[in-house]
Amino acid sequence: MNLKSVLFTLATLAATAFISSPALARPATLIAEDANARINIRSNPTTQAKALHSGRVGNSVEVLRQIVPKNENYAWSYVRFKNSGVEGWVRIDFIQYSDSRDTYASLMGGSNDDRINLRSAPSTQGRVLHYGLSGDVVKVVRESKGDGSYVWHYVEFPSGAQGWVRSDLIQIWGEGGCAI
Repeated sequence: MNLKSVLFTLATLAATAFISSPALARPATLIAEDANARINIRSNPTTQAKALHSGRVGNSVEVLRQIVPKNENYAWSYVRFKNSGVEGWVRIDFIQYSDSRDTYASLMGGSNDDRINLRSAPSTQGRVLHYGLSGDVVKVVRESKGDGSYVWHYVEFPSGAQGWVRSDLIQIWGEGGCAI
């Protein structure tokens, strides 16, 4: 393999890792009514999915994504355990977020693979600066009334990428971590 091919392969792998990596991690703790409960960490966001691991009440996790799958009665969080690095899906009612003054949200589209554009201005005419995937967690910086009847949210990724997202493409997280 020549040097040009090696460099192209490395650049492709780096770009793929950046695009597919989670946007933001929000600190949280696993909770349950029973202090001795084991909480299932599933392979997919459904109670029908295989439980890959389990966690205990009080375990520290980071929430990487949050979605409400079609045909499901619960919102789900994709989490990473801080100590072990284990990742998987947990029903949102087993998650309690750490105190924070920041407002967080999930980008949302019709399916989990939808790309959500971040624009340069609160308008569909704004230049596309960046994009996220449906379910990505972002920090909401501010909001504004934009063109048409939409409210727009200015959001930030940990990479520093910032931009405007229409209100119908974002789900603001409420108190206690539940999406509203």
